[in-house]
Amino acid sequence: MNDTIDMQITTLQSTIYSMNQQLIQKRDELERLKTTHLQLEDYQEEFQVNQRYCLDPDLSRRTWNGQQANQFDGFRNGEIKATYKSIPDQQLDHIIFLLTDKIEEIRASIGDMESDYASKNRLLSDLRSQRRGS
Repeated sequence: MNDTIDMQITTLQSTIYSMNQQLIQKRDELERLKTTHLQLEDYQEEFQVNQRYCLDPDLSRRTWNGQQANQFDGFRNGEIKATYKSIPDQQLDHIIFLLTDKIEEIRASIGDMESDYASKNRLLSDLRSQRRGS
């Protein structure tokens, strides 16, 4: 009987150790994703704040005038503006959304793992009590 309990304890200890390592990895992954998420939000804000540098450069008589200024202004308000605005408004939004989903997925996974980890520790405690009682 004690041999069976000892084997169960050894197997359970190994499982608990492995689960602990997985939890550490998941928590590290979660922290990296949260940091990346915050950085992307900062970059998105920077894009919006600095939009004027890309879309509103000075067009004076000394730098641009006449037909060139009109062509550049059309290009700036068309292609450049659409491309520039797509970065914070579409591309970064999409990536931030995906990161948010992944963060929530990992949080749920960590919660499940922590619950399973606690359950395995209770079982280990019960097995040790059984071994002492035998």
